[in-house]
Amino acid sequence: MGGGSPLKKWLALLPAFLWLAFLRLGELPPGNENSADAYYHVQMARLFPHAAMADQFPWTTLSIWENTFYDKELLFHGVVKVLDRLGRALGFSSEPPFHFTALALTAWVLATIWSVARSFRIPAPGWMLFALAALCPFFSHRMVELRPHLVSIALMVAFCGWARTYRRTEDLAIACGFGFVMAYAYSNPHFLLLPAVAFAIAIFPENRRLASLLPAAVLVGILVGLTFHPQFPNTFRLWKIQCVDVLRESFSGSRRVFLGGELYRPDALWLVRNGAIFIALAASVGIFEAL
Repeated sequence: MGGGSPLKKWLALLPAFLWLAFLRLGELPPGNENSADAYYHVQMARLFPHAAMADQFPWTTLSIWENTFYDKELLFHGVVKVLDRLGRALGFSSEPPFHFTALALTAWVLATIWSVARSFRIPAPGWMLFALAALCPFFSHRMVELRPHLVSIALMVAFCGWARTYRRTEDLAIACGFGFVMAYAYSNPHFLLLPAVAFAIAIFPENRRLASLLPAAVLVGILVGLTFHPQFPNTFRLWKIQCVDVLRESFSGSRRVFLGGELYRPDALWLVRNGAIFIALAASVGIFEAL
């Protein structure tokens, strides 16, 4: 892993964090956030645990939430509540922009990615992290939003760090635990099946039984999390609406569906802004190989 004190190793996070902090602090004037969702998440955190654990949400009179509600990001709102209170105790403003809470979550994600990169023995993980934070404007913007995808990124990366050591049946309880936590933290907990299946494919030639059990254990954890939840059975009903019905109607065109902006097809300008550096690097490699 290389020498140096633990403090020096953790200082490798600073370039990426300072860059993202610079982007967030420079982007947002007082009273504004970079995502409309941030206001909802902070308010849900401040209403936690009462509104976050109720089975009705009377403020949304035009939504199924009015009478059938479950907090899809219950754990996230609990974390935001703790950070919000800590920030106010340290003297940070309780008004938007919510820099302390957002950047604390950003730091958590960066630390998780860096730790897992080191466990995989990736060379110069600090520089890798800075490149990850700086080369793609869309990803940089997403990293400084106060939204629950930050928790899901941290959990999925942490899962990858654990899965590389998965070699025993006894470890399946940990896989279930990841699924359970994901069910409480994010609205699409089934996304955790993506790295689970990827690692299962990787170890399949070595041990077919262990490979097959890994995604199954994650799925069991997710189902247990959605079942042993204070808002069960609304968990399953609203998961189906968001993750099955909305996608089906969106693809079929049977009903007009409004999705989050990040889910729509990117336009040409988006591709240029976010892909130019990678196109240039690929072209450079091609030219170098041709010489």
